[in-house]
This record gives sequence, C-alpha cells and structure tokens, in this order.
Amino acid sequence: MKKRIYLLITLITFLVFGSQVRAASVDLKSSSSSITKGSSVTVTATVSSDSPIVSIEGTLMCSGAGSAGANMEFDSGSNDVYSKGFSVSVKGSSSGTITCTVSGARLTSLSSDSWQNISNKSITIKVNEPVVLPPKTYSSNNNLSSLEIEGSQINPAFSKDTLEYNIELPNGTESVNIKASAEDKTASISGAGEVK
Repeated sequence: MKKRIYLLITLITFLVFGSQVRAASVDLKSSSSSITKGSSVTVTATVSSDSPIVSIEGTLMCSGAGSAGANMEFDSGSNDVYSKGFSVSVKGSSSGTITCTVSGARLTSLSSDSWQNISNKSITIKVNEPVVLPPKTYSSNNNLSSLEIEGSQINPAFSKDTLEYNIELPNGTESVNIKASAEDKTASISGAGEVK
C-alpha cells in the first residue's frame, strides 16, 4: 500500500511539475501606425519563450492596401535563443488599411519535446492619401500703374516702361513721400512711403 501511495505521489508530482510547458508568445509591431500611400512600413513579429527555443514555424502575412509575407522558420543549434524576430517591409499601394497577421505559429523549446501553439495576432496600419498642396501661382506682371512724388513733379511723365525719373526739390528738403500702385493688385511694392 505504501508503494502505491509513493508511486501515486511521484506520478502527480511529475504531472504537475515535470511536464510544465514554458510560456510562448508572439509580439507584433510596426515601425508606424499610419503611412502615406507609396511609403513603406516595417512589420516585425517576435516569437519569445521562457525556455531556449529549438524550432519555430508559422507565417507573417500582410494584406489590404499593401501585401507582403514571410515564412517564420527557425532552427537553433544553440541553447541560448529565447526570442527570434521576423520582419517584412510593406509598401502602401492604395489608401485604406493594411492588416498584418501572425498565424499558425508554434515552437519547440528545451522544456518541451512537443510543439507549443502560439495564438494568432494581428495589427493594422492606416494608409492615407498624400496631401496635395495646390501649386503657387505668381503673376508675371511687375509693372506700376502710377508713380508720383507728393508736392513735386517727376520728369519725364510717368510711364510703366520708364525706369528712371528726375525731380527738382527746394533747398532744405529733408524727405519726400513716394506714392506708387501696382497694376497687379496682389503684388507688393517696396520703396514707397516717406524717404529721407
């Protein structure tokens, strides 16, 4: 009877502690949560275990506004690999959403001879249309429509094609007030106003 109880306690201890499978997980991240159409984003799936990893299987697939994929296959000859990353670069081919999913992932580790299934995981990346700014338009009309010196007469008379003028001022004049307006109402004028 004592042998049976001892054997039963040994069996229960082995089942509780000896066959305990270490935790395995996958983390899925992207270099950006949103991109502009035509840009790329890197998506990385990292498989981790509490015990050194022997083998990994699974797929990382992206679909939607851009598609890419990678087989997640890994075999380790060492006993010091606890995590392994798998990356894909996805280009946003149209506006919308890219969905990247890790599926069918599983691993074997030093703590278990059998495959451990890892839950599927997904992330989404928003693909936006590029912002298009309207082109700036500039007027080619840089002509004045009028030019005068307050209290004086310019010589020759104003013409938009004339670039130089003369004026006669009384002795002791310290400043003049130049008045000018542009033909193009959206143009700006520099040099007008009171000048010493």
